[in-house]
Amino acid sequence: MILLAAQRSTTAFLSLPASVAIFQLEQGKELMSQQLAEVEEDLTSALAYGVNQAELNSQLSYISLRRLLLDQSNAASREELLQALKSVEAALEGRPLDAYLWTRYTHLSYLLDGLSPYTLAALDRSFRYGSKEKQLFRFRMVLGLTEWERLPPALKEATLKQIEFGASHPTLWGYVLADLSTEARATLLGILASSEADVERALRIERSLRRTREVN
Repeated sequence: MILLAAQRSTTAFLSLPASVAIFQLEQGKELMSQQLAEVEEDLTSALAYGVNQAELNSQLSYISLRRLLLDQSNAASREELLQALKSVEAALEGRPLDAYLWTRYTHLSYLLDGLSPYTLAALDRSFRYGSKEKQLFRFRMVLGLTEWERLPPALKEATLKQIEFGASHPTLWGYVLADLSTEARATLLGILASSEADVERALRIERSLRRTREVN
């Protein structure tokens, strides 16, 4: 019992920086790649104690993906993406119905192999287990609209239902529009035109985002 308590205490101590970093990232704070790499090291050390594996692997995959996406000038290696994907798979063993993990799996699988059967299956589970999770909305919309012509009918339908769900959130649509290519953007605007979305406000937000990105 004493040994188990010590393991849990050590694991909690080592994983504390991850909890802080994840909270900061979700609040919009930007962290440097080196900071995220240090958190990854702490989580890897915590995993060695064999305690709370699903949660630790979930945190590790989240931090790893954020770090790999951070530096656009240096493309992540396939080995790094595969390692992050292994962390997601390990977390899913304990949390098979976690929509956040399935969305992360979709993202990493897409970066590795594009719209593969594994990517499509993970995207389907992401929609199925978390259709109303606003934090997952942006990525799923960008992917679905970017690959609109190649999506199977069931996933097109899921995307359309998600658009109906998000129709009343112009801020979300502004961010999605700013992330899309010209063709995908036109597809989305065509769909939004027949929805209850405040398209004009979404367009204003999009223009503001694009101007800010050009300056930076």
